[in-house]
Amino acid sequence: MIIGITGSFGSGKSTVARAFKKFTKGSIIDADKIAKDLEKPNKILWKKIVGEFGKKILKNKEIDRKRLADIVFSDDRKLKRLNKITHPYIIKEIKKRIRSSNREFMILDVPLLIEADMLKMVDKLVVVKTNSKILVKRLAKSYSKGEVLNRIRSQLSLKKKMESADYFIDNGKSLKDTGYQVIKILKNMKENSY
Repeated sequence: MIIGITGSFGSGKSTVARAFKKFTKGSIIDADKIAKDLEKPNKILWKKIVGEFGKKILKNKEIDRKRLADIVFSDDRKLKRLNKITHPYIIKEIKKRIRSSNREFMILDVPLLIEADMLKMVDKLVVVKTNSKILVKRLAKSYSKGEVLNRIRSQLSLKKKMESADYFIDNGKSLKDTGYQVIKILKNMKENSY
């Protein structure tokens, strides 16, 4: 059973993925962690990204994700170019991990799951939503309001994501509340034989 988790930037997808892991004893495949690993100095993605955007995005030979974000989230064409470079490698690694897993449940934590045309890879899609005021407040320590809004605008709208969802979770309350919603979804999946 492959459960896809997606949602807007900062909605708490990883928190929801961890809750699904806890209640299913499944394993999480985190697309952001895969991307970071594939972007380590001198790895294939590092070479391709630096080749496209130049050495100005580097800090101590590593890709400075903030510098890269400043470039791509202010220019749609550059963001599309970055996605075109990175998505095939990330998807290939996700497929490899799915094939090698023996867990009953796999939880895919993928911010751009729909945009990367990965819907066919999941059995059920859970969209995580959070009130925008809570979202901005939650991310205020790391990002300016403008940066948060730019990233949200660069993604498929929450409304569009909801159209593809089998389930949704409101992650704007307590961790306990999120856990209750996950349990309810798993119960529904079981009743419907996944």
